[in-house]
Amino acid sequence: MFLLNQTFSFLFLFLFSPKIISLAPSVTDFLIELNLSDYVVGKTYLDPDYIKADIVLSSSLRVSKEKIYELKPTHIISAGLVKEEELIFFKKRGIKVFDIKYESILDVIETYLILGKEFKVEELSLRKLKVFLDTLFIYKDTKEKKKVLFVLDLTNGVFCPGRKTFISDLINWVGFKNYSDFFDGYGVISLEKLVYDQPDIIIFNFKNSFELVKNTPIKKLKATRDKKIYEVKDPDHFSRPSPLLIKGLKFLSQID
Repeated sequence: MFLLNQTFSFLFLFLFSPKIISLAPSVTDFLIELNLSDYVVGKTYLDPDYIKADIVLSSSLRVSKEKIYELKPTHIISAGLVKEEELIFFKKRGIKVFDIKYESILDVIETYLILGKEFKVEELSLRKLKVFLDTLFIYKDTKEKKKVLFVLDLTNGVFCPGRKTFISDLINWVGFKNYSDFFDGYGVISLEKLVYDQPDIIIFNFKNSFELVKNTPIKKLKATRDKKIYEVKDPDHFSRPSPLLIKGLKFLSQID
């Protein structure tokens, strides 16, 4: 049965040869995971150089609808980063559009199923998903419920993930408590509130954070004084809702 399914998947991809536009690095991560990267004709500037796409989206992620349409794509896959009206342009022209909005780990799991079914690689997708889930549960509730302040940016205030974000879900999954779960989505927390609440642990999702903190009131927080501040090894492990999240969970599991 396994060989039969593999043969069917190969014939489907060979005969129909999809042409995929990936509008998010996390989407491309999944396409690589499921051996679909050879069918990518459009990618973002953050995707690997070995993927030879005909169009590369810049850091602004602005979509040149006409240029993309000229490539005659069969599929356009986004991750909630592109305006709905731009995606509607392609839907009206008969192109299959998937826009997966990542609010939790469940959305990452669902992506395996969506792409596996759409591109007839269910067997591979389910095997990869099983490995993902087995690893996921290794880290379930392994930490004490300490309040974690997860900082995405300090440019215009302390910018953090709140409820209904996959980052918050990751933090809570390992047993910590995401400090900024008092709002939905992403937002800025006032320094006055931080000083009043005193989160137990601070994690920065960018490089050179320790130098930046020296010039902000964050250095006065108890977590900073107690040296309970950490810098992620690779920001992609938390900024891309894809199989890379396992590495983010491993990082969280190593925090005291």
